[in-house]
Amino acid sequence: MNNLGDGLTIVGVGIIGVFVNLLVLLAVVYVLGAIFGPDNYVELQDFFGTFQDLFNVLTRNAGRMLEMLSDEEKVAFLLVTTPAPEAITDAMFFQRKTDSLGLPFRGFVLNRSNAVAAGRRFPDEALFPGGMTPVATSALAKLQE
Repeated sequence: MNNLGDGLTIVGVGIIGVFVNLLVLLAVVYVLGAIFGPDNYVELQDFFGTFQDLFNVLTRNAGRMLEMLSDEEKVAFLLVTTPAPEAITDAMFFQRKTDSLGLPFRGFVLNRSNAVAAGRRFPDEALFPGGMTPVATSALAKLQE
């Protein structure tokens, strides 16, 4: 391994490493050909090759999409959830994920239209595993009014 500076490193695998990688690749191609048959294997290659172009476009546009979704003037994420503990856990995960991506998360809508009729527990602080934020505290107080 040779360090070239500026974070660049050359990793030498040697002729044996290249040979082993080639053997592994050939083994995978052989096994897939044996499983799907040679004609079907070629069709599968074509099929997945078609999607490669789509993935390239999506990857190329991902930066612009993230930039567009991060625009707080035009976009806001609002999550509708139920008072079920699993749904609240999922909702909290979604909020943390949008925050970590720098996306404008604006809040939750707790759909409790059937909660009372179904005898479900009314949401309380115990449903928030990471602790209550001031916004969550305010929202729960408004729901209890």
